[in-house]
Amino acid sequence: MYHHYKILNRVFVIICLSLFASAACHAFAAGSEATYVSHGAGKALVIEGDWAFQPYEFINSKGNPDGFNIELTKALMKHLGISNYVIRLRDWTKVLDDFKSGKVDLIMGITYSNDRAKTYRFGPIQSYVFQSFIYRNDSKPFTALSQLKGKTVLVEKNSIGYEIIRDSKITPHIVAVSNITEGLRELAAGKYDAAFCHEEVARFIIHTDKSHGLGNLVVKNANLAPQEYRYAGTDDSLLNNIDQALYDLKENGTFDTIHKKWFDYAAPGHISSYVYIILIILAVALAVLYSFNRILHIKVRKTNELLERKDRRMTLALRAGNISVWRYDVASRHFYNVEGNYLPSEGISMEQELSCVHESDRERFASVLNKIITEGTIPADPVVIRQNMDKHSDSYQYVEKEFSVIRDKHGKVTTIVGTVHVVTDLINIQKSLEQEKEKALQADKLKSAFLANMSHEIRTPLNAIVGFSNLLDEADDDERKEYVKIININNELLLHLISDILDLAKIESGVMPMNFEQFDMSMFFNELYSGLRQRQRHSNVDLLYKNPYSKCIICTDRNRLAQIITNFTTNAIKYTPSGHIRMGYYCIDNGIHVYVEDTGIGVPEEKQDRIFHRFEKLDDFAQGTGLGLSICKAITDTFGGRIGFDSQSGKGSVFWAWIPSKSDIVLEEADASDDAPHNV
Repeated sequence: MYHHYKILNRVFVIICLSLFASAACHAFAAGSEATYVSHGAGKALVIEGDWAFQPYEFINSKGNPDGFNIELTKALMKHLGISNYVIRLRDWTKVLDDFKSGKVDLIMGITYSNDRAKTYRFGPIQSYVFQSFIYRNDSKPFTALSQLKGKTVLVEKNSIGYEIIRDSKITPHIVAVSNITEGLRELAAGKYDAAFCHEEVARFIIHTDKSHGLGNLVVKNANLAPQEYRYAGTDDSLLNNIDQALYDLKENGTFDTIHKKWFDYAAPGHISSYVYIILIILAVALAVLYSFNRILHIKVRKTNELLERKDRRMTLALRAGNISVWRYDVASRHFYNVEGNYLPSEGISMEQELSCVHESDRERFASVLNKIITEGTIPADPVVIRQNMDKHSDSYQYVEKEFSVIRDKHGKVTTIVGTVHVVTDLINIQKSLEQEKEKALQADKLKSAFLANMSHEIRTPLNAIVGFSNLLDEADDDERKEYVKIININNELLLHLISDILDLAKIESGVMPMNFEQFDMSMFFNELYSGLRQRQRHSNVDLLYKNPYSKCIICTDRNRLAQIITNFTTNAIKYTPSGHIRMGYYCIDNGIHVYVEDTGIGVPEEKQDRIFHRFEKLDDFAQGTGLGLSICKAITDTFGGRIGFDSQSGKGSVFWAWIPSKSDIVLEEADASDDAPHNV
């Protein structure tokens, strides 16, 4: 009986082994390809992946697709409501060939590189992967790619690790395999020097494939930059939908649950020796941290105080620079304060903001905001507009606005952040500089005209002086007297021209001398009138004067005052062909008011704003330099007085100036008016 039992037992074992071998053969036969089909109407979405890329995607012992990518893709399809799709695992090279030939709609996982981006459309990032060295624990450790030179290195065919070593300057002997699991088994058996592949893949295989003696393998991070592990497809719309769905799965915790299932390698109830080491390190660290707790607390407190001080300084700097910081929320269409008093703290609507902008700038400002929101286009230069900064006032100020934006994960503008800097003073200075520039250009033109005019004005009396001087020797007594008279008149004219030029030079240099003295204005005015009578040679013009005081003691510069009255009078004589000219004065506001009235041609309205400009002449054919009235204004300004005129074209003019007196004025009223005609 025992013998029969032993035979039956052996038969049972043989049957079990046969069944196991049959299943293994079936799994191996299906190993190069396994398919999961989800039922649905219409054309199926074809999804492919690597059949031997644990734990991301592989064929399990039942011959079905399994792994992190499989579960994550099924969850994404369910979330997107896609029921008709096929998940197929194949050799990685075939997967890439199928994608290039258009047989595949989506690759579940592929590492991103710049070269691959030229061929594949990459979708959302699942995670980041690291490349690592795998070597036997009895060999020299590998810590850098340069150590692979001359070694036999195992890599997966068409993997990113293969591309990295291929494109490097080192020259190892590369062995490319389709199944990295089989390759690691051969590495453990001593066939290769090292392997180069994804760190998570190597750790998972070593942890789960203990029956093949992989315990002698060491996984060492290659210290390369982490690489993006993504979906890749042919349809941008599908990739965008997967991106949003992946974000949702991460938000609701589904992604973390799937990730933990496939990347938590520790068996239940087993605590790795690394855990104990970590616990010891943590205990030591806690002891050290406790010792430094007080120091860190003090440093944190000091850092906070420093940040508060910097924040206060920043606030003061913004206020000192008259700068405010604001933000605009696109969803609510409201402006809010960040720093400053540009807006109410509770914010204002877009319509309220635009109502504060000057109507001529409103459309331009709204257009700038719209382009930022819809196109993400930020102006290269600050935008200058006129805006009412005080809601209780009707005045506008020039403000300079700069912009930056905050976007969501899709690149859409959600918030505009900007600054407001009041630049009214700068604008006014700019305008003033432009006006001064225009004045300088005008002055340059006038000086050019002045030089041309002066060459004629000086040449005329000089020609007369030289010409009549040459005739004196040949003239008789009567003619000689007439010639001498003409010479004297032209001498006086030439001296007057030179005097005006010298006065102009003094005005330009700012060194015009002022000699204040007390004198009797009444007597001085009579003498001045007597001298001016000699210059009035029109028989049909009456030169009148008005001296209202028998005595008038003032304190000022008599020569400059005489220059003003003389220039007013000679100017009137020049432009009054008939009628009368009246010169006069009176005391008012502790100063002397002088005036000259005429019935001449008057000043045209279009020239009245330029009447006191230098080198300005009403008539280009009239004798003179055009400096007289501008010199009068310069003298009056130096005195701190006032000057002006009233004129009507064709009816005459009244030019006047008020000069302050340095001391009290002593007056004695005249008995009667001294206004009388003097026809010369």
